[in-house]
Amino acid sequence: MSLITLVAQVAERSGPAYRQAMRGKIRVEVQGRLVSPMAASERLGWDCHATLHMDFMLAGGVGMPTGEEVILYARGGACRMGQAGRYLIKGLLTASAFGRNPLWVEAEDGPMRELDRPGHLYAMVTRMQEAFLVQTRQLSDQGSVLVPGLTMGMLGNEGMVADDWSGARPEQVVEPVYAARLKENFKRSGIIHLMAVSGGHFMILAAVLTRLLRALRSPPLLTGVALAGTCLGLGLIMAPSDSVLRAQAMGLSAAMAMTAGRRSQSINALSWCVLLILMAKPSMASSFGFALSAAAVLGISLLGEGLSDRLGYHMPTILAQPLAMTLAAQAGTLPVQLLMSPQISLFSPISNLVVAPVVDVATLAGLAGLMVSWVWPGPGHCLAWVSSLGTGVMEVGATWLGGSDMGVLAWPPGGLGLLALVLTEFGILLFLRLIRLLGLAVLDPESGGADGIGLPFRPSIWFRVSRWFRQTQEMASSARFASRRNPDKERRRHLSMSSDTGKFEP
Repeated sequence: MSLITLVAQVAERSGPAYRQAMRGKIRVEVQGRLVSPMAASERLGWDCHATLHMDFMLAGGVGMPTGEEVILYARGGACRMGQAGRYLIKGLLTASAFGRNPLWVEAEDGPMRELDRPGHLYAMVTRMQEAFLVQTRQLSDQGSVLVPGLTMGMLGNEGMVADDWSGARPEQVVEPVYAARLKENFKRSGIIHLMAVSGGHFMILAAVLTRLLRALRSPPLLTGVALAGTCLGLGLIMAPSDSVLRAQAMGLSAAMAMTAGRRSQSINALSWCVLLILMAKPSMASSFGFALSAAAVLGISLLGEGLSDRLGYHMPTILAQPLAMTLAAQAGTLPVQLLMSPQISLFSPISNLVVAPVVDVATLAGLAGLMVSWVWPGPGHCLAWVSSLGTGVMEVGATWLGGSDMGVLAWPPGGLGLLALVLTEFGILLFLRLIRLLGLAVLDPESGGADGIGLPFRPSIWFRVSRWFRQTQEMASSARFASRRNPDKERRRHLSMSSDTGKFEP
């Protein structure tokens, strides 16, 4: 891993564009392909930005090939550029002041020269995304911001529609101060991961598709092929991100295992996916998004199931499962989170419990709205509205728990912070062990439980109520009505029975 990171850093700093930018700002002409959709710019004075993969650069009258990626900033009509299109851009090459990418290209005003149009597939994806953004803009402020974020991984105030730039500059759909405050509340409450597409979308669709195909008695080969196609299609219509790439790779790995008739093993699949992605794209070694996504999966795979089982002895399953997944993911991502920002959210487990009942429904409704809005706007708007009901719950939880500084714990820097991190991770393991010891403490010695054979059965109120309803339903469904018999006939048969033989006489 360290070698791959070193190779990525050396390759990044050896490109001609990077060397030119380190000497100072320079006017250039670049040719390249957009690898992300246009999004609203976070810099003052610029309307939009996107990631551009350059293949040729002309600087100071000297042309040179390059394969570097830059962040392209543009204004006005240039914001009509489409993802996967190839363009010739004139502008100013400069070193970035913030962000992961070290290079910026500030384009000149006016439309760009289009060298190659986006393919039919990407043109259809762009049309789907823009049609969905148009429908979400008719929702409330929180729906306009959060529904596209939950569905596509791009907040509504960041998404752009090309038709907006056909005339005068469009007005902002949502007040920027409100959108920024809402995003900050999600960060403080520990549920900002819901606005970044990761494994959750792929798991929900994979579960729905697998159950449907199994109900239709589909063979494993067909199920695996359908699952692989779903992962590829879902990754295509989402906003590109490192977490989407990781989730898509693991989804394809699970589809291959299903096609081969074998069970998918999360840790093995994660290890292979991380190694292959880093070998194919070494720059991922320095990506916080990729590291957070992989660390969360690792924590859930190692601790999630065991923690859920042990918490299930002390609380209902509907609470135990989301709490276990949250704690397991935080245990895995804690070192990466502290590298990004020296603070942690104390209210994250509570926030995830609040939003857990609505996340799946809101996500499925949003994805369905994204799929139909470009061909059937009315139902697309209705589905987006249903999704906004779920994001409304998320907004209330984020505002309630993330609106103050009480839920944020500052982390000490330096060696003291490292020691606190080690003690925290050790404390999590000790907490899991303590839960098991509490369960063993209630063993019945007379039943052999003292030797660790088993635990006494102590059903919760939820189990007893569901069992009562289930047994009542079974008894009602198996009830049979007997035919009414003639009393005189029964009396004659009884009198004709032989007292010696115990048999009926003719």
